[in-house]
Amino acid sequence: MVRRTRGCLRCARRKIKCDQRTLHCKNCERIGKLCPGVYQGLLMVHACSDPSASSGPTIGIHSSTSLSTLQPSNGSVYEQFLISTFVAYLAKPRTGNLEPESWMRYLPTFASSSRIMTCAIRATTLAFFAQLIGNVAMKVEANQWYATALHEEQAHVQQLLYHRPTPEDICAPLLLMYYELIHPTTTGGWMKHLVGASKLVELIGPENCQTGLCHSLFRALRLLMACLSISSGKISHFASAQWCTIPFTQNPKQPSDNLIDLLFSASKYLSIFDPQLGGYTAQHLVDQEDSLILLINKLTEVESQYRLQMEMPLDYHMQCQATDAEKVASPQINLIVIGSDDFCSVVPFSIIPASWVILSHLSILTKADASRGEQFDYHAA
Repeated sequence: MVRRTRGCLRCARRKIKCDQRTLHCKNCERIGKLCPGVYQGLLMVHACSDPSASSGPTIGIHSSTSLSTLQPSNGSVYEQFLISTFVAYLAKPRTGNLEPESWMRYLPTFASSSRIMTCAIRATTLAFFAQLIGNVAMKVEANQWYATALHEEQAHVQQLLYHRPTPEDICAPLLLMYYELIHPTTTGGWMKHLVGASKLVELIGPENCQTGLCHSLFRALRLLMACLSISSGKISHFASAQWCTIPFTQNPKQPSDNLIDLLFSASKYLSIFDPQLGGYTAQHLVDQEDSLILLINKLTEVESQYRLQMEMPLDYHMQCQATDAEKVASPQINLIVIGSDDFCSVVPFSIIPASWVILSHLSILTKADASRGEQFDYHAA
């Protein structure tokens, strides 16, 4: 006999009616127990009066409507499955010794460490899978986890007033930023989570972002904040001299880091040409033109270094220490990709032409405005 089951397993065992809510039913919520989830598949039952047959194992055929149907009671295996698959899609394998470790590689250790991390991980991973396979039920479940994560995050932020943020505290809003990028709920919602995460890094301080997970988070946020500074015209605290030097004391800068420095410098020039700031003198524009020339020369130098490093084999930087046998055994010719070890790693490829466009635009503005006279007001068209 084939029948369709109703409700979660706990309600079925208690022989009570289940409201079949996606996340957790009201009965489990009322008694404070973790709901195993609503089972919507087909259950095969032996239609036999033989006691040995009726007491045998039941065979379940699971439907693919939601990953919550596969959730175990403790949730640990479920979390690890979501995280490992999510990281496998978005975090490329680390190659070479020059690349920093991805912050995503630390997520499995935070899977069940706190309520906010559990909600943030489930919301982001489910949203990613829902977008990937077009599953509507999974998308609804991700929305519910995201709403819960926002509530938990708001309460958790109040606690950060009394102690310094931890790397785990930074991972939560960064994951929620990914959720907004995958499934936007409001215009520019991802920016709010990004700014919030960068503020937490600022509270940690540049001295504590030199190694480990804090350094990986800093590099990932630094790249995104540089892009946000260009688009918004607001100068980030990462553009200060301290944040551009101290975190790289133990991990020297790579050409991609120098490219990000150029973006921060360009954002400062863009703020100078902001029409809302009023008028300025032609001499001031001439001074800015000289600085722009230096910046353009710096971009030319950094671009050459970056392209040269991209053409190096992975074992190039280890040849001085490697033996001849090791060199023959690993003739790697793959290109080095410097970045934060996730999809942000491809951004440096676009930073170079984008930087040229920005600096050329600033150079044109400087020459055009300086030719108008010694004293004038600049207004946007």
